[in-house]
Amino acid sequence: RARVRRGVRLGTTVLFACVLLSVVSWQVTAAGLVDPGPAPGGEKLGSASWAFFAPDPPDEYSWYVVEAERESGDPIDLVDGGTVDFDRPPDAMDRYPSTLWKRYGTKLRGGGGDAHLDPAAAYFCDRAPDDVESVTIYRVDQSVDADGPVGEPVPHERISATC
Repeated sequence: RARVRRGVRLGTTVLFACVLLSVVSWQVTAAGLVDPGPAPGGEKLGSASWAFFAPDPPDEYSWYVVEAERESGDPIDLVDGGTVDFDRPPDAMDRYPSTLWKRYGTKLRGGGGDAHLDPAAAYFCDRAPDDVESVTIYRVDQSVDADGPVGEPVPHERISATC
């Protein structure tokens, strides 16, 4: 009986140590403190790959630009307060005040007409400086392939509203 108890304790201890070692190594790797090395298929784990989007990788990258026409005639971008620019931002998430706005923009992208954009235009008119006469919301699309952006960004006017 003593041998059986000792064997059970030893087995339990070894099992606990293996589980603890696995959890700790997993967290260290997830934190980026250790390079996981190549995967069995030859690709490095954690590297960017279009396989993440399989079977239908995106072929476009899009973001929104909100142009406000002022009484002085100088348009401003209501998202960042700068000049209106349709060039691709380094990170399109910078064009949204929050993740919820990103989701809203993604849902609007599919269509649905201007009725869904009326509240967004009203929102930007309400928060615009007093000298803003009108607001125009553009969705800007840029084609992408596995190597990155292809061609020039193409702005599409979605809605224009008088403030």
